[in-house]
Amino acid sequence: MTDNYIYNEYLTIIYINNIDVCLLSNETSKKIRIPKLLYDEIIKSSNNVNPLFEYINPKTLILLLENNVFIPSKYKNIYKHGLLNTNVAIKGLGASLSTLKFESYRKWSIIGINTYSNNDLGHSLTQPGTNIIRKCLKLYENAKESKYLIDTNRKKTFQSKDVLPFDLGDLLINNHYETIEDLDSKISFIMKRLKKFKNTPIFIAGGHDISFYLIKNITSVSNQKINIIHFDAHTDKYNNDTQISRGNFMNHVLQLEHVQEVQHIGIREFESSNELYSFENIITSYDLHNNNISISFNSNELPVYITFDADIFDPIYAKEVNYPVIGGANFYDILRIFENICDEYSVIGADFVECFENDQKYNYTASLISNFITLLLNEGKTIYE
Repeated sequence: MTDNYIYNEYLTIIYINNIDVCLLSNETSKKIRIPKLLYDEIIKSSNNVNPLFEYINPKTLILLLENNVFIPSKYKNIYKHGLLNTNVAIKGLGASLSTLKFESYRKWSIIGINTYSNNDLGHSLTQPGTNIIRKCLKLYENAKESKYLIDTNRKKTFQSKDVLPFDLGDLLINNHYETIEDLDSKISFIMKRLKKFKNTPIFIAGGHDISFYLIKNITSVSNQKINIIHFDAHTDKYNNDTQISRGNFMNHVLQLEHVQEVQHIGIREFESSNELYSFENIITSYDLHNNNISISFNSNELPVYITFDADIFDPIYAKEVNYPVIGGANFYDILRIFENICDEYSVIGADFVECFENDQKYNYTASLISNFITLLLNEGKTIYE
């Protein structure tokens, strides 16, 4: 091993006695029990545990590496407050970045985001809906690779092993101690790992400001030109402030080197004067209702990134959003667009944001979003095919 490994001092110690020590991995949610004598040696060598590797049983060493008891020193800050929490209602197949392996037929990973890059929430629904979106992904609940999954909407049957996603849990951010730069670093780390195993991410919940960091890192890691399909009630180009917010994140996205063209879909209401670049196009909510819309770019061969704000839907269908705007899309308006995407474009990544939990028995916004995530998982092509 060429990396210098250190002991991950931020693991939770469940108990310690004269015989053994039990540690809890935040990322894999596994309890790791090791002999007290070994633990003492690890602590003594905590800043460089590589010399211990030749004395540790190979199976034990793999266990310690996979559960981040030992981590490369260069990633100390990445794991300082945890990276991913898998203690959630996993859908599809549970996995961690440490145990992820390349499988030619499984190309999607779900990652939840329960944070924002700023505190300007502006609404009472302050709990991002990662849990409720997962709850609505019923097709992948308790699914086994040997089974078949049936999509009754489109009268199609899929073999589970071909469409089951990995679920990597929720991104961990400590709002008291970690900065937006820490968030950026963690997303970059995740993107690099997914690229290594040719896996395409679907991020769920969080604020739309987070999408800038997702797009920034997925393009820098892939070093590839992309087109963007932006589903939203708003252009999110309301000011040119240097601080990125949900109201201006698209202005910052448009400045990214690898972004070639942008299609804004579902835009409505009224905005102050806001000029479009030559590589932008708006498909309004009115267009969705009254025209047979399909998406087209000047460079159709490029992969696309999908960023999807839940307020694209009319509030009669989706109330659990940040800024509901009357006159929005219905299920079938968006279904036609997604079928077009699945048929024509390779997807390099996607995020579904601005869906919030409520105190009601049923969350209509999460249900709508889960349908389009399901369609993408079942039929969407990825850049790696």
